[in-house]
Amino acid sequence: MTCRSCFLTADRTEPEDLDGQIKWLMAKMTDDLMVWQALTSSCDVDMFCGAFMQSTNDGLSLSPETMLALGSRGIKFDLDIYGPHDVSDGDD
Repeated sequence: MTCRSCFLTADRTEPEDLDGQIKWLMAKMTDDLMVWQALTSSCDVDMFCGAFMQSTNDGLSLSPETMLALGSRGIKFDLDIYGPHDVSDGDD
């Protein structure tokens, strides 16, 4: 199998709804686990998300159903977390 780059992007949401965005993305793809097994056995498959936090103690969560959907398909979940920028810390 020849692997190619393929991207599917969810719209930004405010307030954040990472779980809903992942469910939306998963609904756009096949549920056939045999297809996912063939794909992930020969290609790198991951879901990349960036989370931009409003405060230092923000959080987000994924439902068990979403985690199961990713895991059963062999999809690696990458999350970059960006903290709030405090202008008083002297950085510009």
